[in-house]
Amino acid sequence: MVKATPSVPVTNISQSSVTTYASKPVTISWSSSNATTCTISKTKPNGFVVSNWASGTSGSKTATPYLIGTHTWTETCTGEGGTRAKTISHRVIAPPSVPLVSSTTSSGRGPVCGNNLLETGEQCDDGNTVNGDSCDDSCQIEKKVKAACGDGVCESAQGENFLSCPADCTIKFIEF
Repeated sequence: MVKATPSVPVTNISQSSVTTYASKPVTISWSSSNATTCTISKTKPNGFVVSNWASGTSGSKTATPYLIGTHTWTETCTGEGGTRAKTISHRVIAPPSVPLVSSTTSSGRGPVCGNNLLETGEQCDDGNTVNGDSCDDSCQIEKKVKAACGDGVCESAQGENFLSCPADCTIKFIEF
């Protein structure tokens, strides 16, 4: 009797749109067959990788990328027949309502980092001057940032949350 060779997993990953404006949502959906486990990883334009962005042999998740450039998601599935991966690319562009403004503001000063306006000389402006969130305190894109649990900053863009790092990330309850 000949034993059948296990089938290699089949992966299917898709997105609701191939291009969005910064800070606008995109839904990533995935499915598979012949797989026992699948993980979805995300790579940002600055090279930062979120290795376990999502998991499961099928599902969907909404992302709201703010870094301008190409973001990629990779579905990697493993089954009895081996491992298979498929990658999709998503382009994030600057929204027309957030124009690139002059290097001199109405006050006569140069660009102001942390004001959520992309100004001349800035690679990004995420509305704050916090390092470690992919856009640094001088509004330059950070390369391969890694969260440091216990530093007092909840770095959700690097995967920290109240479960993975309760020292930095807390849940605030509001009484009504």
